Amino acid sequence: MLQKQDWKLLTNTDAIFTHVFKAKYFLIGDFLGAHLGHNPSYAWRSIYASQVVVKNGIRRLCVRNGSSINIWKDPLLRIPDNPYISSATPPGYDQLVVRDLINLPSSRWHQNTIPTLFNPYDIQAIQSIPLLHLDEPNIITWTISRGGTYTMMFAYYHIMENLISNANLKVLGNWKLLWKMKALHAMKIFL
Repeated sequence: MLQKQDWKLLTNTDAIFTHVFKAKYFLIGDFLGAHLGHNPSYAWRSIYASQVVVKNGIRRLCVRNGSSINIWKDPLLRIPDNPYISSATPPGYDQLVVRDLINLPSSRWHQNTIPTLFNPYDIQAIQSIPLLHLDEPNIITWTISRGGTYTMMFAYYHIMENLISNANLKVLGNWKLLWKMKALHAMKIFL
């Protein structure tokens, strides 16, 4: 359930919940780049512990204004296997955001800046990202679910299939039947 709070921290940027945690734990950037910090609360420790699951499935497929996407830390590219930039970060450019690479009047990528910062693979991947609706906020999607939004069912599936390496912890069976069962979600955890 705490992973659902992670998703809220990423997608509900105007919520009081988000403002409180942002002011205390990740003043610069967003939840994906947050650190545990010094003397964190129990709530923050719990939310932070589930960050890896949400971070693993996050993809920003639709770049809009680009002001909140850090080039080096956030999943920017439209490559399913590795959506992160592979080029080394040049000194002084560690806080570079996508908006800095966009020529706003022409709604195109800066053709002179991009080749000086990235390797050929990243250049091609960046320039293949369409620039539409530059006046709107970026859209964050979770690729593991079909609709792009975070759900506990797909998070559980993702953990069981990908993140748990110890095979003896996996319980065999048809988990789809459990999720389709007509019972309260709170009761399903006891089955």
